[in-house]
Amino acid sequence: MAWWKRSAQLLAAIAFASTLAAADDCKSDSTFVIGSQDDADKLGKCTEYTGDVGLSPSTSGNITVSGLEKITGKLLTESAGDKSASLVGITFEKLATVEGSVSVGSVDSLQFVSFPALATVGGAIEISSLPELNTLNLPSINSIGSFKLESAPKLLKMSVGDLKHAKTTDSKIGLKHITGDSDRSIVVKNVGVDSLDGLLDLYNATLVDLSELPNLNRVILSLWHIDEVRIRGNGNLTVYMWEKATTGTVQLDIGKFDIGGVKHISPCLTSDVKNFIVVNNTAEYLRFNFRGLQRLEVRENPNLKTLIPWGGSSLTNWWFQNITIKNNPELLLAYDPPRSSNDNLTANDCPYMFKTSEDKFRWLPWDMKTVDIDANIDNTYFSTFVTAWQNQTGRYAEGYGRGPEVNETFIVTSSNSTFDCSGLDRLRTKTTAIQAGTYSCQGQSQAAYVIDETAGAGRMSMGVLATLLPVFTAACVLL
Repeated sequence: MAWWKRSAQLLAAIAFASTLAAADDCKSDSTFVIGSQDDADKLGKCTEYTGDVGLSPSTSGNITVSGLEKITGKLLTESAGDKSASLVGITFEKLATVEGSVSVGSVDSLQFVSFPALATVGGAIEISSLPELNTLNLPSINSIGSFKLESAPKLLKMSVGDLKHAKTTDSKIGLKHITGDSDRSIVVKNVGVDSLDGLLDLYNATLVDLSELPNLNRVILSLWHIDEVRIRGNGNLTVYMWEKATTGTVQLDIGKFDIGGVKHISPCLTSDVKNFIVVNNTAEYLRFNFRGLQRLEVRENPNLKTLIPWGGSSLTNWWFQNITIKNNPELLLAYDPPRSSNDNLTANDCPYMFKTSEDKFRWLPWDMKTVDIDANIDNTYFSTFVTAWQNQTGRYAEGYGRGPEVNETFIVTSSNSTFDCSGLDRLRTKTTAIQAGTYSCQGQSQAAYVIDETAGAGRMSMGVLATLLPVFTAACVLL
């Protein structure tokens, strides 16, 4: 055999052996621990690593993994909490997929974390307890199990999701998929950022929880279907709502919207909210424009002067079951409360609507369980409730529209000394409007109207007879 043929075969054998060795280096039953840049370079020779990858915080300086594109297991910081940690930065230049979770936390020295190509994480992304972190880059992220960012007070700016394009419903652009089997939550707590743009980007989730964010003065809830949104603002926070604007886009739908520390909610756009909890906010004039509302709870808001369920026609899409309004010392409840000259936040947000919309509150024929209100209640506040029943005794007859009804608890206490309970008392004692087991108006109870089913049937029969009598008369004339 010619020497050059033998050389070629030898080189091929060496290359094949090298490939086998490289393949073995790219999978392991144990965690591949990056303890130095040499380890990172070794891992970077793999396109895909089968197993878990860990980062040792005892590594000094910056660690860059250049070639790796996929990890089939988890990516985590090893020996978290080591006070001697000297790891400053982590960069995975081409990593696009982690099938497990990503956990970076409790490394006191870590200042920046960058995953410029990371698009898919099968499990959770958890970044926490990083007191020196000032840079977080996840610009390509599209699909994750859940997201938790906590205790990074020096993180003032971050890039999460697509920030290059305007808001889009394209499922391939931005963070559009929260796919965790159980958690499916977004939690941001004790972080210095002043913007969450890109993180709240038109997806479904069980929970969005935002708290202890001292620099966040503005947030846009550009979400889709969320079981619960919980916000604890800094006292100067304005919340903007996303709305379905054109055919083919999405509609913000929140099961429970729980706010505290909020200065203002922009009511220009309409969203679906089933339960609205307003506790310990700084807002003075609170307008909200929701559809499908079932529960309203407003408590311990020291500055709140006006509470307006804005949007007129949207009230007809409510299914009110429970209303609790208590311990808001400045609040006036009236059918058409006057506007203050200081009531300018809504006017600035949506001037046309502010100019043309009414602030009137109407009680519609809701079938409610609980009404528990303690405030400065004007006599006009319940006027539409009382008026709806003013010509009725007992229950509404068949074929008539009906008024609102309360069937479990009805407690009304007004600090207004001129508040008159007589209209509500009549509904309690003469109609089925307030069949609640507990009834109190200004501390006085009244016995509920007793439904006489026999008498009711008799009245109904007479009503039917009265309806049919002209028909019988006409028939007799024809005969």
